[in-house]
Amino acid sequence: MAQKIITSIEITAMDCSGLAYGWSNGGRKILVENAMVGDVCDVQIVQRQKGKSIAKIVGFVSRSPERIEPLCHHFAICGGCKWQFAEYRQQLLWKQGFVQQAFEKCNIKHLAIPDVLPSPNIYYYRNKLEFSATSDRWLYEHEQDQDQLDKNALGYHIPNRWSKIFDVVYCHLQPEPSNAIREAVKRLAKQLNMSFYHPVTQAGTLRNLVVRHTSLGELMVIVQFSPSESEKQELLLQHLRNSFPQISSLYSVENAKGNDTFYDCQLKLHSGKEYIMEQIGDLHFAITPKSFFQVNSAQAYNLFCLVKNFAQATQASVVYDLYSGTGAIALFLAKNAKQVIGIESVKDAVLDAQRNAQINHIDNVQFLTGDMKDQFSEATLNTYGQPDVVITDPPRSGMHQQVVQQLLDVAPPRIVYVSCNPETQARDISLMQKQYQIVNVQPVDMFPQTPHVENVVLLEQI
Repeated sequence: MAQKIITSIEITAMDCSGLAYGWSNGGRKILVENAMVGDVCDVQIVQRQKGKSIAKIVGFVSRSPERIEPLCHHFAICGGCKWQFAEYRQQLLWKQGFVQQAFEKCNIKHLAIPDVLPSPNIYYYRNKLEFSATSDRWLYEHEQDQDQLDKNALGYHIPNRWSKIFDVVYCHLQPEPSNAIREAVKRLAKQLNMSFYHPVTQAGTLRNLVVRHTSLGELMVIVQFSPSESEKQELLLQHLRNSFPQISSLYSVENAKGNDTFYDCQLKLHSGKEYIMEQIGDLHFAITPKSFFQVNSAQAYNLFCLVKNFAQATQASVVYDLYSGTGAIALFLAKNAKQVIGIESVKDAVLDAQRNAQINHIDNVQFLTGDMKDQFSEATLNTYGQPDVVITDPPRSGMHQQVVQQLLDVAPPRIVYVSCNPETQARDISLMQKQYQIVNVQPVDMFPQTPHVENVVLLEQI
């Protein structure tokens, strides 16, 4: 059954999900994909949810005067850069509003949110991209009835369609040779008659491609295969290495699982170095295939400087860095502190952090492995000392309520809360209001062209 068409809906505001919305005559909230505040459009409902509907544009009555032409050829189908239709200054205003809404929703009112710290680059800012292969790519409407199409592709998943991947022609998120490498891998696989993976049937050899680069000009490429056609795998890797001698580190991985995550797989170094090096400020970081690292290196430096400024650590300070990852923030603060203790649940991340401490000759940092609820404990505090400052940078889900209570029990004089999700950040801070006050707040744009915003809050004891 065809979904309902709503005509002449006026788009009036931006939702925290990143979709603009208007209201139906019946008072129902209609979130519209690829719409912008000021558009008047005809839409078709594609999904109904409690209290709202998701819709797509089927025609414009009028377009917002603020709308600009998206740079990317794939804008209409790719979920990666949803806000290319808006000037960057407008994107920053929306993100500022998101932070404001998140805190007001948690009854933290009268908080003045400053302008979002803009990213130095709004395109070509990512140091890591991941492309998926398919033997049954997503087809454009004009291709639906065509026979003998080449359906092999190496690209991105269609939003909300995990089994559908569209073929990327050009991506503006990562500088060259990223696009050239992706095209070369696809071309070489076809020349070798290598089968492309099908995400539903799980048949096919070429599965996935990861390209990482650093500001120092180092380049890592990881090609993921299913365990088949081993001779063709080797030939593809040899040709890729010969075509791109600037690749510093070339890995392959065979994955027999139903998903493309390779963190539990054994990787093989085909050629080059075990890791590539990144520089943030005066620090150097080793990035391995399984390393997490901020994908916007230039803006990461600004974020770390902001955290350092909020922390106000001195040579007498004991600093705890909760959810410390590969140790970037902990190491950035180390030279201004007496001691920094990083706590992280992912063992590989802790190993990376320890290596990065050695690379930078930093010896006043300790990294502990374990669940935050267990490691941020009285025993740890008795061993390493009471914190003068706590940095917390949890995942999008925020801090476990038990960790929030542990923070309140420990009662450090100062807490710097870094979050990629202002909603869960505001939720956690609302639980701390009787004991802590917000002294400073600063949103940071790590991901231009998207609705995502990082937020840093300084809390001090009342």
